[in-house]
Amino acid sequence: MIRGLYTGAIGMYMRMNQHDVIANNIANVDTTGYKADRIIFKAFPDKVASRLNDDIERFIDGSIIDKAPKVGKIGTGVEINDLYSNMAQGQLQETDSPFDLAILGNGFFAVQTPDGIKYTRNGAFTVNSEGILMTEAGYSVLGESGLIVVLDDNNFVVRDDGSIVVNLNDDKRPPNEFEQTIVSDKIKIVTFKEPRQLDKYGHNLFEPTEESGHPEPAIDVRIKQGAIEKSNVNIVEEMVLLIDVMRAYEANQKSVQVHDDLLRQAWSEVSRFA
Repeated sequence: MIRGLYTGAIGMYMRMNQHDVIANNIANVDTTGYKADRIIFKAFPDKVASRLNDDIERFIDGSIIDKAPKVGKIGTGVEINDLYSNMAQGQLQETDSPFDLAILGNGFFAVQTPDGIKYTRNGAFTVNSEGILMTEAGYSVLGESGLIVVLDDNNFVVRDDGSIVVNLNDDKRPPNEFEQTIVSDKIKIVTFKEPRQLDKYGHNLFEPTEESGHPEPAIDVRIKQGAIEKSNVNIVEEMVLLIDVMRAYEANQKSVQVHDDLLRQAWSEVSRFA
């Protein structure tokens, strides 16, 4: 009976954790480049239940027959086995900003933060007063040569491979023909051996872990200028999962209530004969 209380309570606790993950996904449904989190549970080993009043039977030759019939298995609860980010590509949304960039393929932008280089899929960039390409949180976007500087909204284009082509013509008014150009830098795009094992750092940034591996130059990726990658959260799927979680929580809650009532009744009956 006590075991049943623990098992039901563990089930409730795990569903609370899953509820928090789903709620966070729903809250970030409109966050640019956000990747939905998923939680995986692992069940503890089941225990075989036998009738206690039957005993084993021993023979002269030393053989043993277990006369206690098996009546089923007892679940002992679950634990969190993994929490990972779903790195599936989100839909692209066209914008009017030349500073907005979207990655097509398995890659991440590299940005400089006070805690070192972090990585993101959020390409909604802007420039500061010094012409440095920045994230929405104010972190510098990195190119192959370092910081990406001196950008004007009508005086550069980003090619599919991430190369930044700057117009040398002083007349920046549209239409800009880009007759005299130079490649000033290239957007730094990296990938990881196991990107789903990246840790979320905050501000829609990721940081590598031992499981994810070290950053490597990304191949077979393309950059689309004037677009951003939307969140890959499917609101319908999240709502269905949320309903399933609530029902599972209620089932575990009911199990705890039943075991509590049985335990109360058992103690009440025992006290009558004490």
